[in-house]
Order: sequence, then C-alpha cells, then structure tokens
Amino acid sequence: MERFFLYLLKIPLMKKIVFTFSFLLVSLTIVSAQLKLPFYIEPKIGANVMPYADNSFEGRTYKMGLNGGVDAEYPINNWLSVKLGINYSSKKKGYNYLEKTSFIKTLTSSFGGNSLAGTIGNIPYINDTVYSTTKGSVNLSYLEVPLMASVNYKGVSLSAGAFVAFLLKANSHEEMTQNIPALQTFGPLFDTIPFASFLLDGAFPGYKNPVVKDNTDKSIYRSVDHGFVIDLTYTTEKNISFGVRYSQGLKNYRKTPLISPDVNRVWMVTIGYHFGGAIKGKGNNSMPKAIYDLNKDTIEKK
Repeated sequence: MERFFLYLLKIPLMKKIVFTFSFLLVSLTIVSAQLKLPFYIEPKIGANVMPYADNSFEGRTYKMGLNGGVDAEYPINNWLSVKLGINYSSKKKGYNYLEKTSFIKTLTSSFGGNSLAGTIGNIPYINDTVYSTTKGSVNLSYLEVPLMASVNYKGVSLSAGAFVAFLLKANSHEEMTQNIPALQTFGPLFDTIPFASFLLDGAFPGYKNPVVKDNTDKSIYRSVDHGFVIDLTYTTEKNISFGVRYSQGLKNYRKTPLISPDVNRVWMVTIGYHFGGAIKGKGNNSMPKAIYDLNKDTIEKK
C-alpha cells in the first residue's frame, strides 16, 4: 500500500485525477455488483461557467473551466434519494487593485535619492502620489465532495445540499503598472541628471514597462472551501444524463481578501451516464430497492 501512494505522488496532477476517478468508478461498480447494493453510479464530465471580473469599463465578464467526477446515489424510495459525489473542478478569478505610495519617500529610500527628493519636496502643489495598479488572474483547481438530497420524477432530478472543496493547485498571473504624475511633469529634468534613469527604474519598476509575475504559491488562498450546491438533471431512457449545477462558496477564496465578498460562484453543465437500472421515478421497479424494502422482503420470506 505504501508503494501505491508513493507511485501516485509521482504522477502529474491531471493523471492523478483521471486515475482516481477511474479507480473509484471501477471500485464502486464492482462493490455494487458483488454486494447488490441499492445505489446508482453516475460518471460525468462537463464545463464550468463562472463570473471572472466585474468593472465599470468592461462590465461583467465570464470564463470557462472543466469539471468531471462521479456521483453515487442511494434511493430512499421511488422519489427521494441521497447523492454523494467526488468531482474535479477548475475555477478562474480575475482581480485588480490600486496601491498608493509617496514618490518622495520611495525615492528617498533608494540609493542617492535624498537630495533629489528634498528638492522636489520643496516645490509646492506637486502630486507626490505613485499609483500602482495590479491586474491579475488565478486558475484554481479543486477536488469537491458534494452531498445532496434529490427529489426524482419521471427522469428529472432536483437536488440541493452542501459541498466541501480541497484546493489542489493555484496558478496566478499578474501585471503591475505605475503612474507617477511628478515624473510626467519633471521628466526632462530627470533626464539631465546622471544615473537618474537607473535610480528611477530601480525604485519604480512598473513606470516604463509592466512588471509581470507568475506564481504557483497556494498559501495565499484558502486550502478548504465550503458552500451550497443546487443541481437539476434529466436522465433519458438510455440512461444518459444532462445536468446543470450551481455552486457557491461561503467564504472568500483568499486568506486576505482584496474585496469582500469575493467567493467562488460556478455554473456547471454536465453530461453523464447512469449505471444501476432504469430511469429514476418511472414506475415502481425503476429504482433499486431501498434498504427497508429489502428488510421487508426478507421478513416475508421467513
């Protein structure tokens, strides 16, 4: 067993996910067939649609991601069941924020900038502010475990419940630019000072060109998310299912929020296949017998 888990750690993330889903599907199918357990198994795959960013210039924009997983459904009776799933879900978030600092103080802290900063500081009506704007995006990969109660009628299933999500991976991309009104006013003056350009580039790296930063650090994001989920699924007579699911976290996805609230909101569109019998909610024999039905049959035989 130890060798098995060491082998899993060496497999790339996507291969781990595919392997895990396949392993769970095969295991549940075998267990269900051997023990004749009364539950369905439904592998599914689909796309995520989520709000990406909302600003006054572009309005609300949306991005797409991937999802896939397996649901196991236990019927209580012909119209009510409990559903437990394990799903991979990729989510994307866009963000931007503005930081303001003092031009003179920043320049003073740089080597050789004291006298120059003092000269500018004596000039009245100078805008001393440095506007640093950061625009970024982050791709988040989660392993989600939803638990729902389902009401079934003639192939239509309406489910609601809660989920817990575990962060697997985070990839962020940021671009930082700086706007300095003082340099726009006195740019020609700085050009006449030796080494001024070198000092300015060191103190204000985003003034001339954007500073690009890619990061895979997960520590700035919450490792565990939780929230509610609502699902609507239709299953055809050939046991092919089409579903729409909405999930929303209850906490900010960052440990230190940039804005509040800023939670994960995702619409999922899925297609799957329903193992385990006829269509749910069609006739008395369409669902596997619930546990109390099995006990009743056993008592009658005795």
